[in-house]
Amino acid sequence: MNNSTKRLDFLLYSHDGKGLGHSSRTVAIGLALQRLSPDSRILLVNGAIEFTYLIGNNDIDWIKLPSYKSNLLNDINAGVSVASNFSSEEISSLRRSLLEDIIKQCRPHCVLVDHLPEGKKSELTDALKISKDMDTRWVLGLRAVIGEVSELWSKKSYDTFKDYYEDILWYGDRKIHTNENFERINDHFGKPPHEMGYVSRAVEVCGWPNFSGLRSKKTDGTIGISWCTHSTEKMLSCISRAVHEMNRVDQVWRSYVGQSRVDMEREKIIEPLLRSRFFDVNDFSDEYLWTLRQSKLAIVYGGYNSISDILWAKIPSIIIIRQSRDSEQAIHAHLIKSRFSKSIHVFNESELSKNDISNSIKKLAEAPALKVKPSSLKGAEKSAQYLLSTLEKIKNRSKKNFYLYPQPAAKSIYP
Repeated sequence: MNNSTKRLDFLLYSHDGKGLGHSSRTVAIGLALQRLSPDSRILLVNGAIEFTYLIGNNDIDWIKLPSYKSNLLNDINAGVSVASNFSSEEISSLRRSLLEDIIKQCRPHCVLVDHLPEGKKSELTDALKISKDMDTRWVLGLRAVIGEVSELWSKKSYDTFKDYYEDILWYGDRKIHTNENFERINDHFGKPPHEMGYVSRAVEVCGWPNFSGLRSKKTDGTIGISWCTHSTEKMLSCISRAVHEMNRVDQVWRSYVGQSRVDMEREKIIEPLLRSRFFDVNDFSDEYLWTLRQSKLAIVYGGYNSISDILWAKIPSIIIIRQSRDSEQAIHAHLIKSRFSKSIHVFNESELSKNDISNSIKKLAEAPALKVKPSSLKGAEKSAQYLLSTLEKIKNRSKKNFYLYPQPAAKSIYP
């Protein structure tokens, strides 16, 4: 791309992690940008193989980086491997060069980065440096509950933010997540973040006219598992036995299961469901969202994306907490439980039993729907409005008198 070509308006970056939270937020904000400003030049960049599913039938462009693949030992992240048979060091260098070249060729006005200011394995470092001569504005997006992520709370992260970034968007809601998470970000980076609310891919995807989700009939429950480990098999066994002991021949449970992240085949992990006549097992697709909304109950893991989905669907849920070093799922799930105590039950995956599931299904059958204000789930739209406001000021300012004071850029289509 030469200097006579128009610059890219927005580049949205997220790294590929174990789950889909980073990727899902990036897709949701990209879709909101495209909806509010169809003429804007927007590109997404990510390495996750699930990115295509997250975008679905929506017409938005993205650049795929070579993938990292999480290597889990005893269900704890023990490093990464790569799908293309490069070494981890080689793929890191390749991704770093590709990201630098994307910035060089596209010359984006604004870049939104999810989670780490320097990117996964510091892969944005060269891209950040080269953007200094382009007057590119960098914005950091952070999930509602960050947890004990040492890379983010490091001096390196602070220095990178101070040197290159303009602002922080916080994808949380202080009415739900308390002021502590907000203040910790402020204290670390020395800048108060903009409170956006939940970035919900479901809100954006289901608002598009070409949404392909199946308008399914009512089901007893929906199980959502975006990725599997050895512990998933035990959890599914508990669920299967609990459902069978209910002695109802007319039960219908729909399950949506992603890929295995361990040295165990997906089909072996989900065998407890495959053996049962009560469970319909599917790959993840947009059908999951509509099935979720038509369900009496959900059973999901405690990731950001899964929690935002059940809040969107407003249904009583069992949240299973995966073991992790950063404790993000545990903190987030218990905050949700404290907010919706009658309709949310939380269990640690390592301690889960059949009786836990049985008792929860019975109690949640009488539980009220989740009362969630629509504004709490408009994080994608609010983030897009912020970015559009930033772009407008970039294009209308001189370098000497430009300051960021975001204002709403478009009227919401949601009530």
